[in-house]
Amino acid sequence: MKKIIGIIFALAFAGCVGLETTRDSRSQKYAEQNLLPEQGPGQPDMPKKRMWVMPIASDAVEINPESLKNIRADFIKDVIKKGIFIPFDEEKLAGEDRKSTKFLKQVRDLGLNGWIEIKITEFKVKRSTEPVGIIKKLSTKFSGKVHLKVFGTKGQTEIFDRIKDFEVEENDVRFAEKTSFAKWLNDNPEKIEKLFSDALNDFSPSLAQLLQKIQWEGRIAAIKGDRYYINVGQKTGLKPGDLLKVFKDGEDIFDAETGALMGRSQGQLKGTLEVVSYFGLDGAMAIMHSGAGFKENDRIEMY
Repeated sequence: MKKIIGIIFALAFAGCVGLETTRDSRSQKYAEQNLLPEQGPGQPDMPKKRMWVMPIASDAVEINPESLKNIRADFIKDVIKKGIFIPFDEEKLAGEDRKSTKFLKQVRDLGLNGWIEIKITEFKVKRSTEPVGIIKKLSTKFSGKVHLKVFGTKGQTEIFDRIKDFEVEENDVRFAEKTSFAKWLNDNPEKIEKLFSDALNDFSPSLAQLLQKIQWEGRIAAIKGDRYYINVGQKTGLKPGDLLKVFKDGEDIFDAETGALMGRSQGQLKGTLEVVSYFGLDGAMAIMHSGAGFKENDRIEMY
């Protein structure tokens, strides 16, 4: 009898341990799911977009070019950390007219799904001083505005246009000095950089959701026999077994009256490819799944 009771007790204890383990595992799963909204709903299961972050423009003369580069670099680091999109951080497209066919061709050839424009439209500093003997009690209020726009390559669609305002007040105590505040800002650029970097980081949740409106696409980069090498891979989020629709590259459509570029046509569906393996930094090898007549530079989309 004692032996039977002991067995029952052991089974009950094992069941409790198993139940507790399940509860902990489920809690961990929920904790991980709570991180997903920052990356965008569904983003981990979908290929990430490739976006060009343009050099930051500024109307504020107080912000020097080096600080603008640092603010841009901080923004790129933030989106990489949060997995929002894959940034293209080269500046060689900066001189091109974004409405020109040359610019759009370069963007498509680089496999980019869109671009982001950032402009600092305002920066103000207001100081108030309260003298206490030879010591001055300083109160400094920083305020500014940063304008961010997002465009999709397909159709040059503007999908995001928002201005972020910020205002930060700091109190400081320092000895009286004759140095102008403009010179102080020039000598302490990290202060400005931190303010605008924080403002741009506040866009992250909105960007994660709105980037889903941009059509993801890649292209066939090369064909070797029955193997198709595409310009997106593991880093982008493709997985072996994924099916990809293949389209003939579309044509640029111009307004007959104004001559303005209106967008690009869809292109004919040719068939599908199946991802087999990865190669290089962010490429994949695929085989034909259905259809025929695939050529280099044909566009691909998720099935």
